[in-house]
This record gives sequence, structure tokens and C-alpha cells, in this order.
Amino acid sequence: LKSYDNDVTRHKEQQADIQGEEISHTINFIKIDCTLLKTSLVNHCVVWQNKLTGLLNQNALQQLRDLHLLFEDNTKRLTTPPLNLKSLSESINKMRELKADLPEIEKKFAPLDAMYNTLQKFEVQITDEEHDLLENLQTEWNNFNQM
Repeated sequence: LKSYDNDVTRHKEQQADIQGEEISHTINFIKIDCTLLKTSLVNHCVVWQNKLTGLLNQNALQQLRDLHLLFEDNTKRLTTPPLNLKSLSESINKMRELKADLPEIEKKFAPLDAMYNTLQKFEVQITDEEHDLLENLQTEWNNFNQM
């Protein structure tokens, strides 16, 4: 995550440096127009900023969806009444496994928040669906935790 932040920041700084350069330079009697080169370099920096933030957004969304899917699947599985002793045993074992994994699941929240904070820092717009999933994460976690 830190490398995403550093790389995007570096590309933003390079973009600002390039935009700060003069469009033309005069060397002795030759005037050099750098408009196309400057535009190309700025576009290159913008493309890389977008690629890096897009990849970070894609990774964050996947982790967010994975957490919601984990809550949804296991809630459905554990709230379904067992039909026989085997399914009861499987449900009890799954419940024990999940109880043991609760601290590990909760540890995934801080990095996910950090990813979305980094995206916000670079003014990346997230979808409404993504926003809703992020807003409902804590509520779903609390509901899942109370099972």
C-alpha cells in the first residue's frame, strides 16, 4: 500500500515538474518547441497515476467483496437448520472454525480502510455499490460476530 502511495505521489510530482517547464527554449539561434514532448510526458504521468489507483481500487473492491461474501455465505450456512447429524456436526465445526478465525478476519479491516483512505487522498471516485458495501461492512461484521 505504501508503494502505491509513493508511486502515485512520485508521478504527480513529475507531472507538476513537467508542467512547470517552459514550452519553448532558445539555444543560440535555434528555438525549440517542446509542446508535444511536454504533453506526451504529462499524459504518461496521468496514465500511470490512473493505472496505479485503478489497480489499488480493484484490489480494495475485491477484498471488500470477499469479506461480504464470507459473511453472507457463512451466515446462510449457519442459520440453515440441520437436517441430520452430519450436517449438525459440520455446522458446529464451521462455527468453531469461524470463532477461531474472528481475530484474523477483523485484522483485514484496517488495511482495507487504509486502501480506501489512499484512494480518497488521490480523489479516486468509487462506485455507489462500492460505497454501500463499505458503509455496511461494520454493520454486517457486528451481525456476523453476534451469531
